[in-house]
Amino acid sequence: MASAFFHEDDYCQVEVLPSTARGYCLAEMGRIDEFADAHQDGAGWTAMYVRGESPQPLASLGITLEELGAAVAPLVPRFAEVLTGYSSYREPCPSVAGWGLDGGEALFVGVSTGGVVGPVWLTLRGVPAERVGLWCRVLRSLPRAADLLVADWSAGVVVSLADESALAAYLSGG
Repeated sequence: MASAFFHEDDYCQVEVLPSTARGYCLAEMGRIDEFADAHQDGAGWTAMYVRGESPQPLASLGITLEELGAAVAPLVPRFAEVLTGYSSYREPCPSVAGWGLDGGEALFVGVSTGGVVGPVWLTLRGVPAERVGLWCRVLRSLPRAADLLVADWSAGVVVSLADESALAAYLSGG
């Protein structure tokens, strides 16, 4: 398959993390909301909040790119190349792999030099109803899926991959 693109602002905005990070995610989402309320100024904000790293990163689970790829490849194809950038600027991301479909539905995986999966993030805006089931299967096929969650930092939503109905509702925009 061809290349996949993620806008630099989308990096880890919809992130897959260990379920043990749930408390951190909910607390951080609360801090983000409080900060946004305190710094709102009409149509914008007076300051920017920089989210910290999860104390329980996905890399702590030791999942390898080979394991993850074997799990998702039967469901969605791997992109030959992953690009990032902004506006019309593009640059390759040699340490990022991606699987997905044309039109921006993708699972991106950052990989360390040892082949261990680091950050995993999604670009699944506007998943058509007929593909919600597919993306539920993709996410629930991830190694250790029962121990993972999706943290949508922009929406302030945390969804366990173990909860199929909640995951489907989230992907459907609910």
